[in-house]
Amino acid sequence: MISKEACIVGLKESFKELITAFKALFPKNKEELILLLFLLLVYGSFGWVIANETCIQDCLIKKYDVYLNYDVGMRFHGVPFGYDIAHPLFNLYSTPISLVLEFFMDFYGNYKIKTIGFAMICNLMVSLSAVYIYRYLVEIVKIKNILILSLLVLFYAFSFTCLVLSFTIETYAFSIFFLSFFVYYYSLRIQEGRKFRFLTNLFFCFVLGGITITNTAKAMIPMFLVKEKFSKVLKQTFIIGCLLLICFLAAIYREGVFEFFLFRFTDARPTEASEMLFLSGWKALVGGAVLFPNIMTTLDIIPKDTAVLVGLEYKDYFMYEIDAIPFSYVWEHAYTIFLTLLIFIPLFTDFRNKLVQLLFLLFSVEIVLHMILKYGMLEAYIYGGHWVYIVPLLFGWGYKSLAGWKKYTYLGVIGCLFICMVINNYVRLIAFIDEVKLVWPPESYKW
Repeated sequence: MISKEACIVGLKESFKELITAFKALFPKNKEELILLLFLLLVYGSFGWVIANETCIQDCLIKKYDVYLNYDVGMRFHGVPFGYDIAHPLFNLYSTPISLVLEFFMDFYGNYKIKTIGFAMICNLMVSLSAVYIYRYLVEIVKIKNILILSLLVLFYAFSFTCLVLSFTIETYAFSIFFLSFFVYYYSLRIQEGRKFRFLTNLFFCFVLGGITITNTAKAMIPMFLVKEKFSKVLKQTFIIGCLLLICFLAAIYREGVFEFFLFRFTDARPTEASEMLFLSGWKALVGGAVLFPNIMTTLDIIPKDTAVLVGLEYKDYFMYEIDAIPFSYVWEHAYTIFLTLLIFIPLFTDFRNKLVQLLFLLFSVEIVLHMILKYGMLEAYIYGGHWVYIVPLLFGWGYKSLAGWKKYTYLGVIGCLFICMVINNYVRLIAFIDEVKLVWPPESYKW
């Protein structure tokens, strides 16, 4: 039987641990602050143009997949609490932000304030996630060479996922922020041989699982990598799982909720099953998270009934959708092969390292979900926010685990992939912005 005094001491220690984690969210030194400001300026340079000079994010038509299959309209305008089953508690995070921005929007009489505000918050989250990648490589992998650090961090920062999420009002921006910090924080404690307190584990499971329900599994993985009795870890995992299940069911409870979830899951799965389908899914998951795809604009018709529901006149409206066409060229397929090899090298050279195991276990959640269960398999590039942060971290471990000419060859291949990625992503980002400005000018769909 645990005494009252022991419970109080345990709670105090748990809150102290959470406060320490909260403080770690902010840049620690001058180098991290410079990196943060640099990325805020880079992302902001094109994020401002998209938010202020187009209406692709704040169009009154609440069409979900306006560009690249991201649910921007649903996130910007909001959905009824409990409707979005895959993101059961996301409204807890987004609604307060939305209310504050709407207050300033009404106060200044300019609806663009909300759009720009959301884009700046996404920019900040993605930029901070890069700071955590840098901190992980310095403090945990212990890479001291500034050129190597710059290469690995910028490989992450200039990937398709980070570029797009820096202005996209979506759950993935929240996921990439919390997941990258979660990996840094838990990896540091595993390396130091420190145990995790129940309240800290519950907090991370609640936050990550509330944003995207599959993140719950990722939040529980580190518990099994600490020096703790397996029975104790299993008991703690079971208690946390039950608490989260109650919260999630309470949040998403409505008539037909499970039928809706089943429909959503099966609707997102390809019906075929073949080796070619698997390869296409793998390229979309791995290469698609890094390389900016080609785009194609299609014309869609908004029916009269839908238009009336959002306050427009009773007539049909035409709306453009910007879709991705990944892997249009042979070199993109070769790029994915090399990227896959580089990612998996640490699995063979440093597998006994618990921190490498943690990264692959986190990645395995995405592999099971998208490659085995085939959820969103052919559009897996949009899920990069759930895993792309592991790429520079595995690069770091791969570099540290090799020696001699192998180390520098590994680094040289990363450098070549980085150059190809930057050129590709720059050209296609500019093309994307030009297309958005052309088909979604700011006055095309008024409030």
